[in-house]
Amino acid sequence: MSRSGRPPLARREREIMDVLYRFGGGTAHEVQARLADSTTYSTVRTQLSVLTRKGHVRCMQRGRAYRYVPAVSCDVAGKKTLEQVVEIYFDGSVAKAIAALRGLVSTDIR
Repeated sequence: MSRSGRPPLARREREIMDVLYRFGGGTAHEVQARLADSTTYSTVRTQLSVLTRKGHVRCMQRGRAYRYVPAVSCDVAGKKTLEQVVEIYFDGSVAKAIAALRGLVSTDIR
C-alpha cells in the first residue's frame, strides 16, 4: 500500500491511467482504442474495474455506457508518485533526488 492509501499501479494500469488523464476520462471502448497495443476490450474493462476498486478511478453511468475518470487530478497523482519515488529510491532524501535529476539533465545536454 502506498502512502496515499491506494495500492500501487501495475504497468498496464499506469498506461490506462495515462489515457484517462490525457483525455479527461473515457469509456472502456475509448480507452481501448487509445492504448498503444491491441489490448482486448474485456481486459480493459477488467483493468478499469480493478482501478475503480483500488480508488484510482471513478465510474459514472451515462445511458448504457460507463464513463471512467481519474479519482484525483493529474497534479495530485504526480506529486504522490514523486513522493513515492523519493521515498523508495532516494531514502526519502529530496536532495538525493534532485542530484540524480541534475545528473540526467547534464547528460542530456552533451
